[in-house]
Amino acid sequence: MTTPMHDLFDDLAATVPASVSSAGLAKLAYADGRRRRRARRLRTVSLATFVVLLAILVLPTTVVPEVQALSGGKRPKGVHGYPRRIDHQWLIRNLPGRPGPVAGLLQAVHHHATWDELDGRYAVSASGHRWRIPDGARDADQYPNLSSDGRWLGYMSSKGGPYVVQDLVAGRRIEYPQLGSNTVPGPITPYAGQGQSPGFWSPDGRRLLLIGSAPSGPQGSGLILEPASGALTAIGRVGHAAILAGWSGNDRIVWLEPTSKGLGAAPDRIDQVETDVQGNEIRRVRLRAAEPWRDTLNQWSASVSPSGEQVAISEHDAGSARVRRFSLETGLEVQPVLTSTGIYEPCGLAWAGSAVVVPKHLRGVLLVERLRPKGSATVRVTRSVVSSRVGGQCIVWASDAIGGSARGGWVFGTQTATWTWWWREWLLGAAALIAAPLAWAFWIRRIRRRRRQSFEWTTTPGR
Repeated sequence: MTTPMHDLFDDLAATVPASVSSAGLAKLAYADGRRRRRARRLRTVSLATFVVLLAILVLPTTVVPEVQALSGGKRPKGVHGYPRRIDHQWLIRNLPGRPGPVAGLLQAVHHHATWDELDGRYAVSASGHRWRIPDGARDADQYPNLSSDGRWLGYMSSKGGPYVVQDLVAGRRIEYPQLGSNTVPGPITPYAGQGQSPGFWSPDGRRLLLIGSAPSGPQGSGLILEPASGALTAIGRVGHAAILAGWSGNDRIVWLEPTSKGLGAAPDRIDQVETDVQGNEIRRVRLRAAEPWRDTLNQWSASVSPSGEQVAISEHDAGSARVRRFSLETGLEVQPVLTSTGIYEPCGLAWAGSAVVVPKHLRGVLLVERLRPKGSATVRVTRSVVSSRVGGQCIVWASDAIGGSARGGWVFGTQTATWTWWWREWLLGAAALIAAPLAWAFWIRRIRRRRRQSFEWTTTPGR
């Protein structure tokens, strides 16, 4: 013990009454101080360790990720990757004005709920972070639409409109107050978008094609939105049962016109029709299927590839789904037919280059698979998995995202075991089980020591 410390203890002993003083007061006080310092260090280290552990486990599920900047400090204009895993998230915020390009759109329902009990629709970043899309027309089944580069997002803000197109990079917001939902009774808005229908962005991202109707036009017509100018134009339907399939170029729209012998019957033949943005027919080609069609088509059945060279058509048959592809130039079917079980509708088909991407369910977990042919067999490549706790029912990727590389999930990959989704909660629970008894013992010991010291002080002779 140093001389200054000796002096301090001597001063302490001198100020304490003789009745409670002893020859070993300095030694006892030093020992008690050392014990207190050790306890303080232990509490500090334990608290710091718990805070670090909490940050590691909690922050990835709550903090909004920063948009990665390119060289020169510029923000990325498009997305080039997708998350390998989409985990449940403790805190989900509304979509901010400038989150940067996103990788896909996820539709979820409440856990163990039905399709009609919609929980929300979310924008998903390339790292797997989710934001809630503020679409007030979820009960009207107005689906949001994402451009191929993940930069532009269109959604119906409420049943009565306006329809909103948002630039996720620049933060621009273009509203179309003349466009509402067709589920609202009465002509509230001049134009009405059709519920439970997909939308299609042109390859250059300048136009959004929706299924809807003009004031006096038939249902199922096309509505073209141009965010740069804020213009909205309507085009007529090619045929009574024509189905929109997408764009074959920046100024050319693809329709499918099936013909069947009776209502609800599989089509006998399907014509592929290309029109300009005014709805004028440019070319008509008969799709030459190698096998007869087995199911009727709906608005989610067809999708044109990003290159505008092929159209993919899905049809269901006895619990499985077939994806058939055709050349837009010749109408010939591209072999082989891609098959998969559990393809979930309404989700539509997505593309990763020339490969078809489909969402499907397996043991309650939503999977996203890329179907590509290899010889005469079909190779199913699992691309991404979504936790069953998220309640994912449908996910559609931006084609630039799913055509890029997978991100995150390096530890568990595409494993779907329960513990791979709940490891954070289990670790926190284990830490709490360990920390609670220690904290309880510490406080009980401290209370008992204080009571003992108080008792010794009040019962000392001469007091």
